[in-house]
Amino acid sequence: MKRFKKLAAGMVAAGMALAMLPVAAAQADEEYDWSNPITISDVQVADVTDMTADVTFKYTFDEARFKKFQPDAKITRVCFIVNVDKILTMTPEQRFYEPMWAAREVWDDDPGLCTDMVGDDVVTPEQEQEFYSLKAVPLSTRLGSKDYREATLSMYSFRRGDILAGNELKKAGTVSVRLKGLQPNMWYGNKNVPQKNEENYIYPMSTGPLARWLLFREKLKEVAQPGAFDQVMEYEYDGTCWTSDGQTKPCKGERKYALNKNYGKPINIDMNQLFVGAHVDYEKNYEGKKYTDYFSVYDGAVQVPSFTTKPKGSGSTVAFTDVHSSTPHADDIRWLAANKISEGYKNANGTYRFEGMTSVYRQDMAAFLRREAVKRGISDAASWKPSAADWKRFVDVNAKTPHAEDILWLAHAGISEGWKTNRGAEFRGMDTVKRQDMAAFLKRLANKASKGGNVTPKSFVDVTDTTPHVAEVRWLGGSGISKGWQTPRGPEFRGMSSVVRQDMAAFIHRLDNLLAK
Repeated sequence: MKRFKKLAAGMVAAGMALAMLPVAAAQADEEYDWSNPITISDVQVADVTDMTADVTFKYTFDEARFKKFQPDAKITRVCFIVNVDKILTMTPEQRFYEPMWAAREVWDDDPGLCTDMVGDDVVTPEQEQEFYSLKAVPLSTRLGSKDYREATLSMYSFRRGDILAGNELKKAGTVSVRLKGLQPNMWYGNKNVPQKNEENYIYPMSTGPLARWLLFREKLKEVAQPGAFDQVMEYEYDGTCWTSDGQTKPCKGERKYALNKNYGKPINIDMNQLFVGAHVDYEKNYEGKKYTDYFSVYDGAVQVPSFTTKPKGSGSTVAFTDVHSSTPHADDIRWLAANKISEGYKNANGTYRFEGMTSVYRQDMAAFLRREAVKRGISDAASWKPSAADWKRFVDVNAKTPHAEDILWLAHAGISEGWKTNRGAEFRGMDTVKRQDMAAFLKRLANKASKGGNVTPKSFVDVTDTTPHVAEVRWLGGSGISKGWQTPRGPEFRGMSSVVRQDMAAFIHRLDNLLAK
């Protein structure tokens, strides 16, 4: 199954306010099964860190049922959605308005549910902050053209998704959605949610704005404890109204409300929802015209098993804003961060980016290699401190040089000797690392760990006996750490190309696997 780009969206940053008008009841149809043709099962949570978790599940597509429902209909898109709600507190206002509501079906999705989501490859740091931060969300009732706040919710609330085009939908498949922006050492799951109540139009596990508004108001009623609807207020609404003598006047209406017993202070509610569902867009023809419609997430949504994120500091707290499922070596990059070998570059809003296509500088490479050596307990990597003589090793390295001690450890360990010049040895920390030099660094580190042997060298068509570090390059190929590029004439190593950060992540992860044997 081809995996489309991962998507994210915040859900309630603009607040929740719905008009109050009657709602139509759903109509049953005995001839057709109108339910969602996508069934989700075997939902699991894995690879939980302090800020991320992977939700994996299986799906089946009942094509026969869908075709019976609409023989000439065509599915154009399936958007698998994982919904995360964690409401910490509600602060009720004094008034609780008598409910009447408007919409299509209560559980209908927002029509822009999938199109409004933002891909991980284009999301900005500001959007990430908006999606995943703690929000103060007003819960309001709209009377006429004005919103009347009934409560303020303090909550984390966002969606993550994965999209398949209609022509890529199979009869069965497996989907994995990575949750980002989670909080360290925090429980996620389903608890303290009002139960389904069709009479009162309460439908949990829905992404629809009306269903969510009603669900949250049900919780508000539970904690605010309103009295009888014995108060009346007058409000204006749009339109032109007439007096008995033919004059125009503002249109006015009345709404009953109750006074809350509990209001004005935050009330801890710890209400949690965590579920996955499929929003299915399709096209159909009716009387010669083409129409679009959809099956909602609510129809067939399944709860995700609960989990607790790891404490901060137990692994990387980094969820890179520029690393997504289609990033080359994405898993290696995440491994690098989880093992604190590289945590990327900090954005202005406190999030991090990895910059996978940026070339690796030699001084940064020194830090990566020493951290790997410390991880594997190689030699004196963890305890070594440079002497006065060591500080004279390179003429272009001093105490202000980034990663200076790591550079000097590299020299001390015999992994890098730099360049000999008339003024002394130079390390050239701001030069980029060439692939053939990377081969030498990795081979020497493996030798230091007594893991550099028992490898059958692999040839590359652009590597000859005169290529710098030829033995190390062929060792790198034979060990499986680098496979090079496949070309019509054979595999190429391209030794003079600079190493980019995402490839470096793969090299070090594969080296780590070798050292662990």
